[in-house]
This record gives sequence, structure tokens and C-alpha cells, in this order.
Amino acid sequence: MHRNKKRLYRIFAIFLAFLLAVGHLQMPGKAIRIEPEDPITTEPEVLMTEDYSDQVDQGYLLLAETGTGDGDSEAGQDENQNEEESEEETQSEEQKPEEETQPDEQKPDEEEKAEEQDSEDHTGEDSSDHSDESKSDGSQSGGKTTDENTSGGDQPGNNETNTDSGNGTGDTPGTGEDTGNTPGDGDKKDDGSQDPDQPQPVEPDNPDLEEGLVTDLSSKTILFSELTNDQFSFYAYYTPESVDANLRVKYRAQSDTGNGTWLRADGHNYSTKLKAGKNEITVSYKDSKGEKKTKRYIITYEANKADERTPEIGENPPTIETNLDDWEGYIQQQNFTFLVKARTWQGEVIRSNHIRVTMDGQTITNPTGSSTYEYALWFERPNNQDIGRHVITVMAWDDEGNSKFVKYIVETLVPDDGEVIGSVTVVIDATTVDLGIIDEADGIELIQGETAADALLKMLDEYGYTANYSGSAASGFYLRSLERADTFAGAEIEEHLQELLERDNITFTSPCSGDQLGEFDFTRGSGWMYSVNGSYAAGKGMSEYHLNDGDTLYLRFTLAYGKDIGGSEASGGTEGSLSGYCGTWINGSYHAKDHKYEETDRKDPEPGVAGYIKYTCKICGDEKTEDLDPLPENPDVPDPDKPDPDQPNPDQPDPDKPNPDQPDPDKPDPGQPDPDKPDPDKPDPDQPDPDKPDPDKPDPDQPDPDKPDPDQPDPDKPDPDQPDPDQPDPDNPDPDPDQGGEES
Repeated sequence: MHRNKKRLYRIFAIFLAFLLAVGHLQMPGKAIRIEPEDPITTEPEVLMTEDYSDQVDQGYLLLAETGTGDGDSEAGQDENQNEEESEEETQSEEQKPEEETQPDEQKPDEEEKAEEQDSEDHTGEDSSDHSDESKSDGSQSGGKTTDENTSGGDQPGNNETNTDSGNGTGDTPGTGEDTGNTPGDGDKKDDGSQDPDQPQPVEPDNPDLEEGLVTDLSSKTILFSELTNDQFSFYAYYTPESVDANLRVKYRAQSDTGNGTWLRADGHNYSTKLKAGKNEITVSYKDSKGEKKTKRYIITYEANKADERTPEIGENPPTIETNLDDWEGYIQQQNFTFLVKARTWQGEVIRSNHIRVTMDGQTITNPTGSSTYEYALWFERPNNQDIGRHVITVMAWDDEGNSKFVKYIVETLVPDDGEVIGSVTVVIDATTVDLGIIDEADGIELIQGETAADALLKMLDEYGYTANYSGSAASGFYLRSLERADTFAGAEIEEHLQELLERDNITFTSPCSGDQLGEFDFTRGSGWMYSVNGSYAAGKGMSEYHLNDGDTLYLRFTLAYGKDIGGSEASGGTEGSLSGYCGTWINGSYHAKDHKYEETDRKDPEPGVAGYIKYTCKICGDEKTEDLDPLPENPDVPDPDKPDPDQPNPDQPDPDKPNPDQPDPDKPDPGQPDPDKPDPDKPDPDQPDPDKPDPDKPDPDQPDPDKPDPDQPDPDKPDPDQPDPDQPDPDNPDPDPDQGGEES
């Protein structure tokens, strides 16, 4: 009996496996590749697989659980072996009571239930994964991508937690698109009656996974041309919005002196006017736990900058000077020091953070220097030719929207290390101790691969100096002192410089010897400093500086950390009480600079006591005084030497009284004719001139045209001297027409 039951179970299992195999053949088993709607997307493509949960809901077992498919034969063999073992066990237990074998009869059903439960557990995980993919695909079909940091960490590039709820635009790196919803564990299907081809409803936001700030803010640079009337708009809100986050946004321009302005929200949207320079936007809120959070974004707002197409922008573009302006021929120095000096239209120094240098499209960073900057350019030797060609650009700008762009195309011919590539000049200057220019050596060979320290040591050796230094010409070179017999005899500090050193609270030490001059001679701030073509290289020692052909290397002695030779910025410029000396002691003489005075003291004058105004230069501390004249000792008695302002000046005419020396404009001048009376010396225009005939009266000497001229015959009367044509001429009778006449 037991053997028959086992066979029935075996037949049932084989039949069930057959049904599962048939059901599997009817289900789509091929992976589907969903193409994103946007072909230029930075998100990964979604790979969808068949949903096994529907099969479980319809009564099928998972293939992996039943052993069908590729492992059918092995599973069948294992099953037959198990059945044979079961038969043997059954035969050995046939003598046992039927009640004891009853639990074994129910065991297959329990195993099947356990397998089904196991399958449902795995199916739930697959269903959840598939649900995630389906919803992710749904977000793509809507033109949005999902890139949520479910762990609550920061997204790269904007330092903020991107936990979009799907109804706002998040900071998805690379796209800036809104993020969709990422379902959580609650997105598993409740039953198997739903059609997987039908669109699934969007589940509500999961606060555990999607809580956080949602904004399109990020620290970036915005150009003037990108905004209208400087108006900048953005959005910021907290999700889920059911949390009372008390979100507030504050704006502050770096140029403002106050703490900033709180912005008013229009829903999720904010707007503010940016100012040129750096603008700070701070978002403050509380999370669901009540903890205060703050996000800060720096937006740099600046004008469009000059480029090759538009080399100058603004009404007053800066000026740019470099050591390539007048360069002729090839550059032979492989480690080329590119000098850049930029100034505003008002002559103010443009710092390196407002200068951009590129070579062959690559930005050159970390310049050295103070007012003139040094950029290290490395020229590689061409592989197939000796001559190289490079494009170098410089762009400088100010904070008023002005900028300038210059471009250089240079050719290089780089020899091998050790070859001569030119010559330089080295100058030893001790003007600060009244020794002037000690030596000037030109024609010092410049060798490929050597540094400024190499050129200096070569010159010192040729001119008989002994150099005491630390480090080497290739690394860490520092010159401590120079020695040469009687070279520094007579060194002393000039009176004006002595006064400045005392005002600067510089500590004085013993003077130098006649044979040696170096650090800590005369003062604690003394020593040798170098400059190239008049520019000090801040932060770069001589072992790091590579000279170019034609450069001049100055070695100058300072008593005040470089303030007295114009190199305070190169040495740090923080020692002493003064920021500068408003003059330099270089090249054998003193060169004065302009002071910047401000009023520091005033005494108003009093009766009999003079006053003054005292001005102090805010750079070097120089003082000057303007004297004010004393007031009169008795203010009630007017000073006879000074006019009383309340009394009229007798030397000045009273404007309220007529000047007897000036004619009264309201009275006629007796010396001038009265315009209202006729001038007896001039004819009255209304009276006829007796010397001229009246045009309205006939001239007696002229005949009246209306009266006949007695001397002229009347045309209406016959002239007695002429025969009347109507009377016959007695002397010439008219032939009688009746008597006939001469025939014609």
C-alpha cells in the first residue's frame, strides 16, 4: 500500500513538472531592451526580465524550484534515487503500525507547501525588482530620469541630497531633469489578478527614502548675458511636503555689509537680483526629526569675458604686458618663465585670480610673483622636428565688466641640456647701505637646464666673491652673505631710511664688516633678495627660477624685509608696523613714491592762538601739518587789518545805493539827447524838408500832366500852319471825279 502511494506521489510530481514546463513555454522568456526616449541620455538603459510573480499567482512553480529546464535529467535521477531509497525504507517499516506512517504520508504535501512558500518569497523579491524597473521605465517615458540617492548622501557636483518626490526638478548630475519615483518595499503586488501590461499606479512618496531638499541650485558661474535685468530664479522645497520643514532662503552679495535678505517664496519658486561678483544663497530647513539643516551655494555673477573673437570687452579694458610682446626669434629655454603684468584702466594691479593663462588650450596654474606674475611654461621637444609651435593666451578682467584677451604664437628651438641658449646680466645692488651698484656683469652664459642660482654663482665666481649659502643651485638655494675684501667698507644707513626703520619698529643690530655683507647685518630684517627685470618672484627661490635669454638678474640688499627695495610682497610683508616705505633705495639712488595722507589730528584756532591740521600717510607713517591762523583776541573789536564782514567795504560800491560815478539808468543823461524829444540838429521826419520838393505838390518848373502845354499844339484843334484835309487846296485843285482822270 505504501509503495502504491509513493508511486502516486511520483506520478503527481512528474505531472506537475510537465504542467509547469508547458506553462513556461507559453510565457515570454526573452529579455526586453527598453530604449530611452531621449537618445542622448546619461542614464543607464533599463533591462526588463519576465515577471515570475504572475506564474506563481497562476499556480505554477518557479523553474529553479522544480528542477525543470536544463537540470531536468539530473533532477529526475535524484528523484528516482530518492524514490528507491524510500521504497527500501518502506519495506523495512511495513511491520510498523499504520498510525506511525501517517505523518510520512502528509510529508510530501508539507514539502510542496514549503516549496510554494519559498517560491512566493523569491517571487516577491523579483516582483519588487521588476516593479522598480517598470516605474523607472515609466519615468523615462515621461522624459525624466531617476537618479536618487536613497542613502541620503550628497550627489557629486552640487553637495546636496537629491531626494526628489517626482513633482519637482532635481539636481540629477549631467541632465538637470526631474527625478522620478523610486518605489520601496510597499510597491509589491497585493495579488496576481492585475495585468502586467497595464500601467501601474504611482505609489505615494516614501518619506524614508525620498526625504530631503529639492532644488536646482548649485555653485556655479553665471554670465551677464545669461540673465535679463540681473534677475535669477530658482526653486527649493522639502519633500515630503507633509513635513513642517520651515524652509527659508536668504540671499547675500559678497560686496554687501549686512547679513543678507530673506527671499519671499512663490510656491516653490524664488527670485532675486544678482550683483557682480560672488553671491551667496543659503537654504535653511528642518528635517522630519526636527534637526536644523543648512545648504549654501556660491554663484559668481560676472560679465562676458574677452576672447579671440572679441579681444576687448567693456568701456575701459585692462592693459596686459608680457615678456613676449617684443620677443624675436625662437624660444630656446625649455623651462620658460612667462611674465604677465595686468593693470586696470586706472593703473591698479590686477591679481592672479583675475588672470587666465593658457598654452595650447591648457590652463597654466600656480603662478608666482606679486604685481607681475611668473608662469612656468614647459616646452617639449618635438619628436620629428627641432622647431615647435605653441599658442599662448592671456585674458585679464576687472570687477567692472572690463576684460582683454591677447594671443601669442611662438616657435621653440630647444637644445639639449648643457648647451648655451643665450646670456644674462647680473647686478649686485647695495643702495640701502649707501654703497650703490657694486658690480654689474653682462654676458653671463645661460645654459639649458640651469637655474638663476647657477647664473648667480657663475658671476660671483668670475668677480671674486665668496658666496655663503644653503641648499644647492638646483634645490633650496638661499644666499646668506657675500664676501670680498674691502668691498663693503663704508656701508651705513641713510638718514631718511633710518627714520623709517625706527618708525617701523625694526630691530637694529651691529653693522657689517668691510669684507662681508649678509643677513642680520644692521637690522633683524636684512638680507639679500633677487628680482628679475625688476620683478620679485614671490614664493619661488632662485633654484626654481629659470632665466630667459636677455634677462637681468638683480641681487639687492634689504634692511626691512624688502620694504625698502620694493619687494615686501615677495617676502610676505607682515613684519614691522608699516605696510611700506613710499619709496625705494635701488639702482644707486632713492626713488620717492606718492603718499596717501589722511587727517589724524586737528586743533581749531582760538583768539590769539593758531590752530593746525595734522595728516599722516597710512602707508609709511609720514606726517605733515597745515597751520591755521589764530582768531582775533577781542572778538567784539574788529581787527583793523581785516575787514568787518558785517560792515560794507568802503572800497566796494554799495549795491543798494547808486554810484555817483555811474549814470542812473532811470534818469536821462544830460549829455545824451532825449529820445522822446526831436533833435533840433536833425530834420523832423514828419515835417517836409524845405530843401527837397514835396512829392505831394506839383513842381512849378514842371508842366502839369493834367493841363495842356501851351507850347504844344492841341491835337483836337487844327494846326493853322497845316492845310485842312477836308478843304480843297487852292494851289492844287482836286481833279473832279466826274470829269474822269488818267487811266490806269
